[in-house]
Amino acid sequence: MLNRKFAAVAVAAGVLLGTTGCTFMSPIATMEVYTPGDGTSANFGPIAARNIFILVAPTGQTALFGSFINTGDEDSSFEMQVAGQSYVLNLAKGEKLDIGFNGKNALPLSGLTAQAGSLADVTFKHGSEHTVESTVPVLDGTFEQYAPLVNSLGAIAPTAEPKP
Repeated sequence: MLNRKFAAVAVAAGVLLGTTGCTFMSPIATMEVYTPGDGTSANFGPIAARNIFILVAPTGQTALFGSFINTGDEDSSFEMQVAGQSYVLNLAKGEKLDIGFNGKNALPLSGLTAQAGSLADVTFKHGSEHTVESTVPVLDGTFEQYAPLVNSLGAIAPTAEPKP
């Protein structure tokens, strides 16, 4: 009689561990923080950078795309450094700035010679205490969702080589 109870408990425990063993030992995927796009995200001070990426045209012209959000309680400015060039952007409190999306032009990059599939180093700075160094993917028109954006680069990106 005792053997039957022990056997029933052992079988129940075996079934329980057998059916939940995979999720019991591995992390839950929905709890992992990730960027749900092709670009990179970063937070520096009150500024949140979302889905930042660079597109390159067949002619070599490059431009930065993405969104920046000021989550702070006051107007703010920040600096972005790409390929030795510095860009300063200003955001009002609570403002979201789309670059290359929602009818806004992309930010033409001069001095960046990168091939599609590579990564570009970008530094975001807010004041002297909030600096984030990040790698941003360089994409082209291979994916059909980027083809219209790549085709528009000729109208906004500089065509002349930057001068030192």
